[in-house]
Amino acid sequence: MDSKVFRRSLQWSVIGLCLLFAGLYAYQSFVLKNQLPDLGKAENFTMTSSAGSQVEMNSLNGKVRLVYFFFANCPDVCPPTTKKLADVQGELKKRGYGAEDVQFLSVTVDPKNDNAEKLNAFAAKNGAQLDNWSFLFTDFETTKKVANKYKVGVVLDADNRVYHNNQVALIDQEGNIRQYYKEQAIQVKQIIEDAEKLLP
Repeated sequence: MDSKVFRRSLQWSVIGLCLLFAGLYAYQSFVLKNQLPDLGKAENFTMTSSAGSQVEMNSLNGKVRLVYFFFANCPDVCPPTTKKLADVQGELKKRGYGAEDVQFLSVTVDPKNDNAEKLNAFAAKNGAQLDNWSFLFTDFETTKKVANKYKVGVVLDADNRVYHNNQVALIDQEGNIRQYYKEQAIQVKQIIEDAEKLLP
């Protein structure tokens, strides 16, 4: 082969490889980066809401859901986390995502003390709008089992004080868990960005 032709052929091969790698990098940076992991099916459950209705997780398929386990007398993490979720709710509504798109579910891990009146008072105090946010309760053993399925540990000590790890789960329209937010990772901006990746 003529050396000139060979060099030209080599140049085009190098250019082709560069374009290929550039395309793969762009795909990884802009497509894969915007995808959320699939962390498995969310556990189905049916609980009573503070409004008196029965709420089933699977009946909410078709909506993005944010699930949070808390209790009304929580002295530390529950109120500020609920306020953050209220900020998420408000911002999503500003962006046009309402009750037909997103549902917030807060499950008390202290059903012995958290009746409907206390849950409604907690919701109002922390800015929750109940048109697409349900505050739920059931018996303690069921709550504990369901919470464990969402990677939330619930412990009742000898003095009947409740302890739990602080975590929010993001569920897609098909009922798959797509993200967990723990402790410092519970940030309004990040939750909104991730929720919007799932919303039309």
